[in-house]
Amino acid sequence: MVDLGGIFRRGPVGAIGMMIVLVAVVLPVLAAEPVLVGPRWQVEFPQAGGGGVVESGAVVCAHGALWVAILPPLGEVKGPVLRQGGREVSARMAGYDPVSRLCFLKPEQPVSAGAVGWCEAVANPNGQALRANGAGGAIRGRTNGWVKQIGKNILPLALLRVNFDRAVPPTGTALYDDDGKVAALVFQGSGNGNTGYALPAEAVHRVAKDVSAHGRMQRGWLGLTLLSENPTARIVRVLGGSPAALAGVRPEDVVVAIGDRPVSDYPDAVNAFFYVVPDEPVKLRLLRGADEIEFTLKPTRAKPE
Repeated sequence: MVDLGGIFRRGPVGAIGMMIVLVAVVLPVLAAEPVLVGPRWQVEFPQAGGGGVVESGAVVCAHGALWVAILPPLGEVKGPVLRQGGREVSARMAGYDPVSRLCFLKPEQPVSAGAVGWCEAVANPNGQALRANGAGGAIRGRTNGWVKQIGKNILPLALLRVNFDRAVPPTGTALYDDDGKVAALVFQGSGNGNTGYALPAEAVHRVAKDVSAHGRMQRGWLGLTLLSENPTARIVRVLGGSPAALAGVRPEDVVVAIGDRPVSDYPDAVNAFFYVVPDEPVKLRLLRGADEIEFTLKPTRAKPE
């Protein structure tokens, strides 16, 4: 059973890509009965002090020799182990992002898992067919839109809602598209029948890129403040000396798009800023009065609180 709120135990405000005012997010524990699967790769983290084992499905990442899994917030743990049936391979943690809960591992010895292709991004968040491998055959699912908030709790990273033809697969299970490429990873059940939440492939790529280069996620920062209670993504403050201020962004501008992600409200903006990369220019489209304008900003690393 996984606490969905664990993905939203936020660190510094700047860690999601901008100076942004967030309400505290404490979400209910949601669970769905997992299906039993046949021999598959999974990662196990024995917890120190006899606290049991934390585990997740594990998939070869598109970035080098790394494997990716989804884990709850980690306390003190012993060395991770990749397991397939009776086979065990020791691994070391290459990086862990507490926001997305994505964990990247490097096996201590060569592991052959066949060629695994990844989508660059989810092709269709509404109605795309996906499948997972289960002991009783394929588990079929279909995307059913983005989940950007639960109740009044805004998520710092949008999840896919997926409806399955039977119980939700275990956390970390790969979801494949019709071309056999990984489109998402099961995050957990929604607590509502056979509906689950999944992390999209683009989120895995975003974190893996930084883990490969720096060993951890590095979040972009533009120096904007938005308020969650506003019905639009209206900027209420631009910090002096920030990338946004230097580009000419002003308070009262309304965010229309960040990069190639359209923004219609505050949750959209929060999700889009997750994908802002330090030192990589990003286009920011705004409404200023009746005029739509565009700036190109160069994000810096997220500022600490």
